Amino acid sequence: MIVSEDNYFYVIVSRLFNAFQCIKFWREAIAIFFFGSMGVWLPVFFEWAGYASVFDPKTVFTFGIATMVMVLESRMFMTTEEDNKRSKLTMLVVFVGSFLAVLAYFKSITISLVEPEEAIVWVKRGLFITAAVWLYNVINKSEYDSSLMTGALGGDV
Repeated sequence: MIVSEDNYFYVIVSRLFNAFQCIKFWREAIAIFFFGSMGVWLPVFFEWAGYASVFDPKTVFTFGIATMVMVLESRMFMTTEEDNKRSKLTMLVVFVGSFLAVLAYFKSITISLVEPEEAIVWVKRGLFITAAVWLYNVINKSEYDSSLMTGALGGDV
């Protein structure tokens, strides 16, 4: 399916479907959200003292910040061959989303002792933004664009 460069929405949806069919996408997702978050869910799974919830602001804070830094690094050092469609818009979305996620994590930490239920709400917001920004960054790589010649041929030639 060749997607016009004019309609950004169709390009994003096409890249999303192409990414979901690629094993590299799933390897990265599992590496980040399963193995990368072990410090969040492993203490709860093994019932370690002091860890009652996977939404503990202290543990999610480190996972969220590390994931956002990784996404920012990936986007900042991306070449034009890796992302050749609306890269400025993607960079803006990644920067704004990362900033909002970090704010949500800081908010959850600052109110965790006073309002623990509200802190969990902020943790969930931060995790949602983190996952959305990561997904948006990943699918905006040109390797998931079927309109490029390398995508049509099945890879780099």
